[in-house]
Amino acid sequence: MPRLLTLVLTPVLVTLAVACGGSDPCGAAAAHVAECTGSQPAAAAACDADRAGEILALDCGALAATAPGKADGLGVGSALCALGFSSYCEQPPQAKGPYVVRGAVRYPDGRPAPWRAVRLSSPSLGDSATQYTGQDGMYVFVEIPEGAFTLQVLKRGGENAVSGAWRILVEPLLARPGDDGTLYVDISPVSVDD
Repeated sequence: MPRLLTLVLTPVLVTLAVACGGSDPCGAAAAHVAECTGSQPAAAAACDADRAGEILALDCGALAATAPGKADGLGVGSALCALGFSSYCEQPPQAKGPYVVRGAVRYPDGRPAPWRAVRLSSPSLGDSATQYTGQDGMYVFVEIPEGAFTLQVLKRGGENAVSGAWRILVEPLLARPGDDGTLYVDISPVSVDD
């Protein structure tokens, strides 16, 4: 126990202890953080002994002031993340709608299905929206809110006859930002046989 107390006091002694075959600085730093914050680390993928030494040099007040999931000027959050405290890893910003939903309609042999009516419906839309595929079989819906939807491809010449229906989900985790900041949700091609 005295060795751990010594390791908490200064990172120079951590380096010296490691060089002399002493304690694991990453384990000591994880124990220090756990004691100060009350959180437990997950298994760290890799640990930098120098960063562990920096964490050991911090008092509990400095560790407690580090907000989980945020970047900080001292780099404490990233060091804690590297030690396996995943709640301190910087979280990517969540995408927010409205979204552009796009996809393709194909025949079973892979050819595009041009000029087909595609209906997107959901209670969050209030009703439904209909778009037509282009010559390339592609369709695009804009200003679509987050939620679960039914995608239907209508039969040729039939106002409400459905060739096929699929459930789709529009949410931030599925969105890909475009160069202009537009959030795209790409739907896998659907196949119709009429």
